[in-house]
Amino acid sequence: MQYSKLATLNHAVSVKNPACVTNFNDLIIKEGFEGSEIVFQNDVIVLDMDCVESKNANAEKGDNLSSMDCTFAIEINKINVEMLMVEPRFNYKNLQNLDRKKLLDKVKGSTKALGNSEKINEKNVFIFNSYLKAQAKSRFSRMLPRIQDNYIAMDIFDLHNLYF
Repeated sequence: MQYSKLATLNHAVSVKNPACVTNFNDLIIKEGFEGSEIVFQNDVIVLDMDCVESKNANAEKGDNLSSMDCTFAIEINKINVEMLMVEPRFNYKNLQNLDRKKLLDKVKGSTKALGNSEKINEKNVFIFNSYLKAQAKSRFSRMLPRIQDNYIAMDIFDLHNLYF
């Protein structure tokens, strides 16, 4: 599975909301990444789901739904493309504050906002600082009631190595 800039840009929600298309490095810095290195090449573009949700709420004159921070297209093979939803959580210090309902609501809100124009990947990725990654995985596995196995905790370098 590999990141696809073209499929990300051509997604119906990206086309409808061009102001919500953003550089991934800028987004992770906005979300609290404090690493000194540039993680992604500057042409890595993602769809800012918080921006999409804000525009949807304004258009519907309603409240913002909870949403994942971003999504991008990944090529499963030469023919199939899926959208991977990602939520950077760099500001977390105490993983006991991870709330199962909030995690579920984020995925639900983003799934609704993306619609059904492209398949959404089954994995829901939550990015933590490297020093908290093991604790986050442990917390996910110990949540009661249990959170689904497709809620994945990793660090930004794992994400980079898997999809870029």
